[in-house]
Amino acid sequence: MLNRTKYFDELMKIQPNFENVESVVSWIEEIANCKNQGLNESGIVEMFAKNGFVPNMNCEEDFEPETRDNVGGWLIGQALDGIQLTGHISLDVLEFMGEWE
Repeated sequence: MLNRTKYFDELMKIQPNFENVESVVSWIEEIANCKNQGLNESGIVEMFAKNGFVPNMNCEEDFEPETRDNVGGWLIGQALDGIQLTGHISLDVLEFMGEWE
């Protein structure tokens, strides 16, 4: 088994399948399991923005609780917001991701 830093580096190289929201959520959970601090310096927010995912996406009037991919996008947006503001993903967001799957 790779150590957490090496595993994080590998995940950053392979990146998630941005066409599949479930894949993206799973990738974020894996990243958080490796390293959930200093993520704001990793380039994750920028990588996701290039693929259409931004902090706080699908909030307020854009939130559609009955649409699975929309809720997944909201979770991704919440994770990205945490990364951008604090460098880590909130444990509450990670718990919601686990329940969403």
